[in-house]
Amino acid sequence: MQPIQLRPILIEHQAQLAALLADYLAELDPASGPAYPYLASYWADPERVPLWIVQEEQRIGFVLLNRYALLPQTSLAIAEFYIEPTVRRQGAARQTAWLLFDRFPATWEIRCLASNAAGLAFWQTTLDQYLGHACPALDGTTYGWDGTIWSFVSR
Repeated sequence: MQPIQLRPILIEHQAQLAALLADYLAELDPASGPAYPYLASYWADPERVPLWIVQEEQRIGFVLLNRYALLPQTSLAIAEFYIEPTVRRQGAARQTAWLLFDRFPATWEIRCLASNAAGLAFWQTTLDQYLGHACPALDGTTYGWDGTIWSFVSR
């Protein structure tokens, strides 16, 4: 597999990100609207970081990071994480996650909706493998989230 690169999403690429975000949101919930309420803030708020996921000079997805979390100890959170369907199940998502954790040492928070069975399985396996042990999954309803929350410190 070719290595993954993370590249900043420049404001002039906001429309391309908006289009991918619409696909991502429709995949998560077909009834959701295409608008992402925090999109513009990724270029105005220093607490937010938009990144392209690139492989062989092709954009294959995006990740949106921020410092807005439900757990108080969190220093960095994955707000959105998307790999295009045509390149899934080839290891790119896992490689991207591990690259993020290594590049941005932090106390991470990752949330996944209860309705996203594939995402829940992906994150649990990816985190367990990255950490070398089981990463405890928290019941998000305790924190007002309909899903699972993982918290861990990257190497």
